[in-house]
Amino acid sequence: MLNGNISDFYEFNPATPICPENPGFVHQPKVKDKIHCVLFVIDAGTVGDIPPKLVEKMNSFQRIANRKGIPRAVLLTKVDLACKDVASNVINVFNSKKIEDAVDKASNLLGLPRNHVLPVKNYETEIELDDNISILALMALRQVLHFAEDYIQVLQNKLKACGVSSEKLDQRESLEKGSDQE
Repeated sequence: MLNGNISDFYEFNPATPICPENPGFVHQPKVKDKIHCVLFVIDAGTVGDIPPKLVEKMNSFQRIANRKGIPRAVLLTKVDLACKDVASNVINVFNSKKIEDAVDKASNLLGLPRNHVLPVKNYETEIELDDNISILALMALRQVLHFAEDYIQVLQNKLKACGVSSEKLDQRESLEKGSDQE
């Protein structure tokens, strides 16, 4: 997945994991097809109750992303359900001890800095947009985009240092993957 081998709209089936023989497998992905940021979505109310097996899977996935230099973040959802003060006014999210504790738990769970844990309130019963709810979501989106842009900048700097354009990198990666399969 991180390497861009899964095509858009691929339907995952837990009974049959993706492999190079699958019709949706992309054998020679381009840089644009690869993952530029990993986002874990965790419920603020249950962050401390995640089963150990799931935590290990998340940490395993995160270690792989970390080795590849791919930035990671957590989208901490349902903050209004985790704290009454936030439920009454979502702007209280930044002053809530309960949300701070949930951020700390998520940070410790995945070994990420606290500023990589992004609290948001889900639109659920609202029938109109609420600026404060939207601002939280947009702040989270902006931060994820910054992480992805930073990652792309690092890739571009590596390419420049090697004297390779991103187009040439795509061609080179295709050739390397072809020789890896032989």
